[in-house]
Amino acid sequence: MSEIKVNTLRHLDDNGVVSIGNSAVMLPKGTTAQRPSGVAGQIRYNTSLNKVEFYNGNKWLQFTDNLFSVSGGTQSTFGNYTLFTFTSSGTFTVQGGGNIDVLVVGGGGAGGLPSGSSNFGGGGGAGGLVWVTGYNVPAGQYSIVVGDGGAKDNSTNGVRGNSGQDSTAFGLTAKGGGGGGSQGGTSTGGAGGSGGGAGYTGGNSGASVATQPSQSNTGVGTLVYNLGNSGANGNTNPNGGGGGGGAGGQGFTGGSSTNGGAGFNMSALLGTGVGDSGWFAGGGGGTQQAGYGTHAGNNGGLGGGGNSTEYNESGSSPTAGQANTGGGGGAGRNGGYGATDSGDGEAGGSGVVIIRILTSLL
Repeated sequence: MSEIKVNTLRHLDDNGVVSIGNSAVMLPKGTTAQRPSGVAGQIRYNTSLNKVEFYNGNKWLQFTDNLFSVSGGTQSTFGNYTLFTFTSSGTFTVQGGGNIDVLVVGGGGAGGLPSGSSNFGGGGGAGGLVWVTGYNVPAGQYSIVVGDGGAKDNSTNGVRGNSGQDSTAFGLTAKGGGGGGSQGGTSTGGAGGSGGGAGYTGGNSGASVATQPSQSNTGVGTLVYNLGNSGANGNTNPNGGGGGGGAGGQGFTGGSSTNGGAGFNMSALLGTGVGDSGWFAGGGGGTQQAGYGTHAGNNGGLGGGGNSTEYNESGSSPTAGQANTGGGGGAGRNGGYGATDSGDGEAGGSGVVIIRILTSLL
């Protein structure tokens, strides 16, 4: 076995020579401007910062820094940010700690299904929408729950649409959307993050309330948005159901429109690669009287809400809320009068959780 014995290695100059004395190691040193291009594992003393630093294969880090790293969901980028998108429930793991922004959207409610002898259902309400910024998340593992949309009900009897499920993350809750009401069954819309629209009630009534604005989401960063709106009444002039509420506005009722409430535009904050081109939580359309106005989800815009139809329309069917937008489902209508399907109220779209972090922090 070979052995080299050295009593002392002395530092000769300030140009990177390592010196080993009796009690310390002299590291290479230099200013920030004098940093080498870097190879993973290199270590030096930064005289500009007065700190020991090392190269991790990507950048120079100081030993006194809080190394912030995270994992979970599907990773993508938008501008200066990295996004971690959960389209189903999972775990978000944090090492170190740092600031994050969080979007939480509940599952949308399903559209109402009229009974076999009735015609007009209400649109499903959108899931509630929560946006929080500047949360200094500590190290740990965090459970992320993505709420399902309200399931489509194939019952032959008039039933209110199923409500969506809550989404939760970091102590924040986005409520599931309320189900749409049903003529010939439970005509009032269901309360939820945004309320479900009423089925035909025989009067201008049956609207449901939004529960998201009263949901406490304090104590986690800065609460910017806590959005939900009510579903619309049923209508008698002409007959019709009401649109489900959306994060961007109430549902509609009447001859000109039974549209679902508008979705909410997050594209400036998260880009167009998530949600419905960056929009979320639009209400589902309510069933309209034949020959009158529109019955679209999201008030005809974006947000993932499903469309409805006229009660005797044979050329189209209601549509479901878009997955991972929290959009409400389109209302059902009677399957007779030349219609091509059973007219079932359609399912709500599942929710989503998106975590946004400045890429420079990672």
